[in-house]
Amino acid sequence: MKRNAFSQGFSLIEILIVMSSIIVLSGIGFATLATTQRRQAVEQSQLDIKIAIERTKYNAVSRVKRPGCPTAPLTHMDINFCSIGGGCLDNTNDYEIFSICGSETNVFEEKKLRDNLNLAPAPSSTCRILRFSVGSSSLQNMSGSLPCNIILQKYGITRTLVVDSSGNVRLN
Repeated sequence: MKRNAFSQGFSLIEILIVMSSIIVLSGIGFATLATTQRRQAVEQSQLDIKIAIERTKYNAVSRVKRPGCPTAPLTHMDINFCSIGGGCLDNTNDYEIFSICGSETNVFEEKKLRDNLNLAPAPSSTCRILRFSVGSSSLQNMSGSLPCNIILQKYGITRTLVVDSSGNVRLN
């Protein structure tokens, strides 16, 4: 059987079809990766806030205070959400944790959310200032009722944290 000189290799059309398929699949892969990274950033910030609330509760129950208030006893711990009206010392932060010793207020921790995520007011009760009493796990929402909500938004993704009267946080 004789082979023709033109029958060896791939035709230009075949190569273009394969290259087009690779480009389309790569585009889909990059779009999926970007969406996954954005969703992951929102979910990680949601977990960061949950941990901050739980740590504030733990510090209040165990009476952990900063060295800035050595004379007066710790009375309560607050976590303020700045961008939804929580009244922070530095409004460039998204939330701040305070230890209150008598009349002294000391910043315990300051945090910004990842990727410039937004905290949004909830349609029902918004958690703006959460106050944990020392020695107990009782919680007050200084800006409304409990349970209250914290809403994270960015990239068209919305996640909600619900805080109940015991300071337990549920992720939605």
